Amino acid sequence: MIKRGCGIRDISFIKDISSTTVLSRIRSIAHKIVPPSSFPLYGHYEMDEMHTYVWKSNVKTETYIAYAIHKESRMVVNFTVGNRDALTLGKTIDKILLNYPKKIRTDKWSAYPCIIPERLHVRSKRKINQIERYNLTLRTRLRRLGYNRLSQSKTCEMLEAYLKIYFWA
Repeated sequence: MIKRGCGIRDISFIKDISSTTVLSRIRSIAHKIVPPSSFPLYGHYEMDEMHTYVWKSNVKTETYIAYAIHKESRMVVNFTVGNRDALTLGKTIDKILLNYPKKIRTDKWSAYPCIIPERLHVRSKRKINQIERYNLTLRTRLRRLGYNRLSQSKTCEMLEAYLKIYFWA
């Protein structure tokens, strides 16, 4: 139901269980999910970051989701949730570098050249179409990534749980 865009209250209504039960089940399902450990060696990857908000005690906090996809299989390799900085990007790029990529395609944000080796990095606005399309699909399917306050995440933990289920379940 998460992959189809149902929210916590929708799932609660359909399954006739409380919303706290839905939250605990989402956490337990996400905890059991193991990200894919291997992708084809020497592949091409696209990486991008997406802006969203997390509400903590009625305070809106900017949060970024940095993730990468394997270009040929269109599978999400890794993602991290955090600030828009090199540390958040570095966690995702480390996973890509383990597979000896041929190229890593990104947009022209200035933090990428600091982390990605120059011989692998391709900076362009037009060569990352797959991941930009994936950003739009994510915003459409997962309402908590949208701009409406009522449907946004309350904690980064729940946002990560939703993303794990959506990407790898």
